[in-house]
Amino acid sequence: MKWKGFDLDLFFQGVGKRDLWISTLYYLTQYSNEWVGISKVAMDYWREDNPDAFFPRPIISGATDVTSVQTRFLQNAAYIRLKQLTFGYTIPQAFSKNIGIERIKLFFTGSNLWTGTKMIKISDPELEGPSAYPMYKSLSLGANINF
Repeated sequence: MKWKGFDLDLFFQGVGKRDLWISTLYYLTQYSNEWVGISKVAMDYWREDNPDAFFPRPIISGATDVTSVQTRFLQNAAYIRLKQLTFGYTIPQAFSKNIGIERIKLFFTGSNLWTGTKMIKISDPELEGPSAYPMYKSLSLGANINF
């Protein structure tokens, strides 16, 4: 899109329908024994003060009854992601020619700025699981100057 010297370029990517099972390995590494630190997400188990918890109970030393494959832990991995955004402004030539420059364009570019998903926060819908490296985000400011 372009309007009065401003321009905006957006690139979205996503998947409309996808179910994903986050591996049992994740649950077992979260709760392998009483000596392993437990993450904030892993503390989301049922208690009287937390009846809508993700996990039915704390899992220590395997607890295969809770970590076995079941639809309770099947994730809706559909998502939409703003993969690329570029916003720019071209300074009017009346101003730039006064300083001997034909054209000046200032811009901002960002990658992976926003993701819309219903997946549990421990994992990214585009990655293999919670133990994968996260998607990077990048922000850039710049200028194109033509003499």
